Amino acid sequence: ALMAITIKSAAEIEGMRLAGRLASEVLDVLTPHVKPGTTTLALDRIALEHILHVQKAVSATVGYAPPGYPPFPGAICASVNH
Repeated sequence: ALMAITIKSAAEIEGMRLAGRLASEVLDVLTPHVKPGTTTLALDRIALEHILHVQKAVSATVGYAPPGYPPFPGAICASVNH
């Protein structure tokens, strides 16, 4: 199946730039906390606090629920890598 290419407007492209910048900032905030002993829940809380209180934004993932699925609980999607 082929997917149609949608040409983005200047405003949509700027919105994508802003979203990328905010996501990058959250990763920079989390980086020093990613170490043995830090839980993914702790990382999620750090990220959510930064998103809400510093960036004054909302997480796109918190509460995201496609039909038939439970709401996603986290601000980030993280897993343990042994």
